[in-house]
Amino acid sequence: TNFALSAYYSRILMGLGAAWLLVPTIAIVRRMLRPAPVAVVASITPQATLPERLCAMMDECGHGPMTLSQRAKLELLLLHYGSECLGTTPQTPRELIESLSRLRNDPRTRPVVLAVETWLHGKETDSPAACADASAKLGEFRAEHLSVHTPAAEGNS
Repeated sequence: TNFALSAYYSRILMGLGAAWLLVPTIAIVRRMLRPAPVAVVASITPQATLPERLCAMMDECGHGPMTLSQRAKLELLLLHYGSECLGTTPQTPRELIESLSRLRNDPRTRPVVLAVETWLHGKETDSPAACADASAKLGEFRAEHLSVHTPAAEGNS
């Protein structure tokens, strides 16, 4: 009636070994039975061109007061587009400032640059008069310079 551990020593070791092998076996079987993950194919959308982004930003301008980040984005896009039209691509802040003075002095871009600067940096940035003036100048600029770059204009060609 006494229980002798030495009598069952080999059976206990085999049981422990089987339990030790059972855990990874269950994990492997479960992993094999799991359905394969569905690969999500990301559609690559072509990045909008500078004129397209500028047109979209100009469209946003007409819908109420603009946030500070929207104003900054509009001004930078306009500056980069104007610089591109003049044949330069400013890379450093110094080149950007030089490009801005060229845009202010160029008769083609001067009206829109001054109107946008007055609108975005003036004392009455949210005044209807400043907004209307800037919107009108932006509309003229868009019609004159950006109409050839818009997708609608390209589809009608």
